[in-house]
Amino acid sequence: LEDGSLDGYRVHPVPLTTLTVEALKEFGLSRKDAGRSKNMFALGLLSWMYHRPTGGTESFLRAKFAKKPDIAAANIAAFRAGWNFGET
Repeated sequence: LEDGSLDGYRVHPVPLTTLTVEALKEFGLSRKDAGRSKNMFALGLLSWMYHRPTGGTESFLRAKFAKKPDIAAANIAAFRAGWNFGET
């Protein structure tokens, strides 16, 4: 990001961990545990960027973490936060 090799592109750095931790504050997770959902935040952002439907991803997360609904809810919240970040 800083060596000039991307000067020909519009680069928008996104503080994924910080934004994910903030989005998952209500879940009472440690920073480390909340940070594990940053890939879901990124997936939400990419879903927004490429106009992808979100229902399938959310259904997948509910099924994958069916035995751990709190983890499913946190990942879905991170996913939605990424989508909303793109929207705003």
